[in-house]
Amino acid sequence: LICVLEEIQKFNENSKENICGMQTRFLISINRQGILEDAYHSLECYKRVRTERPELSKLIVGIDYGGLEGKEKFSFDELLVLINEYKKFDLKCTLHIGEVENYTPINYKILIPDRLGHTDYLSDKESQEIIDLGIPYECCPSSSFYRLGLTSYKDTNFKKYYKKVNSITGEEYNKYSIN
Repeated sequence: LICVLEEIQKFNENSKENICGMQTRFLISINRQGILEDAYHSLECYKRVRTERPELSKLIVGIDYGGLEGKEKFSFDELLVLINEYKKFDLKCTLHIGEVENYTPINYKILIPDRLGHTDYLSDKESQEIIDLGIPYECCPSSSFYRLGLTSYKDTNFKKYYKKVNSITGEEYNKYSIN
């Protein structure tokens, strides 16, 4: 991990290689198909970097929970405890959800992620809840296109979020990215 972070730091600081001024950051990946002990090992690695190389730890900005839904090796409650451990360090949390029809809905009263990815199978009501809570949404059109067997990019679920209105504030929702 330190080796990777050192290379990211070099790239960020080297203006000859980095002519556009791009700044690279690192997300710790948690695989829902992996074992919980691996996810805690990643947390311990992060803590070690924070202690030994605090300047590098600033490059780690969050955790990314993904993998094949429906094949989880640990429970939502176990995930919640783990995410709360990461959040103690002000790390952001991205959840990839709703990629399969039998996804497990998220209780946003217990866990409000900093970003959601995919959400292909969420109902309109669930999508509206995301909008009303102001949770940023990450649209992955090529992933949706191929995984869902779509015939047009117009059929992605981006339309559930684009030009939609927060039903509480009345403001247009604009917290999305297309990746």
